[in-house]
Amino acid sequence: MKAEEKLAIVIEGQKESTTVSEVCKKHGISRDTYYRWKDEIYEAVDNYYSNKSPGRKGEDDFANKSEAESAYREKKQKLKEKDKEIYELKKRLEGASIQRDFYRFRLELDAKKNSEQKKNNGS
Repeated sequence: MKAEEKLAIVIEGQKESTTVSEVCKKHGISRDTYYRWKDEIYEAVDNYYSNKSPGRKGEDDFANKSEAESAYREKKQKLKEKDKEIYELKKRLEGASIQRDFYRFRLELDAKKNSEQKKNNGS
């Protein structure tokens, strides 16, 4: 049986709507075979992720220690640049917030002045 078929059978057996016994009977395999396939699949997945971590390089992926250190310094510099960018954006946001608050204050002040002028002109 092909690996894809084994995987499909194991996945089918994991569904809550059916039992492993029903799946085994449907596909003509023993429960021992089902569980052996399941163990093999889990082991293969575990090996894949323990040996290959997406986006990260292991020590063996670098030609030498100085190359690894250089890559580390480069990543560290990029991180510093991003931190600086975040800091600058926060400063701009704070400035915008202060300007917005001042604008609201001016609007309230102008509304009070207009209200007082209307009262004074109306009396």
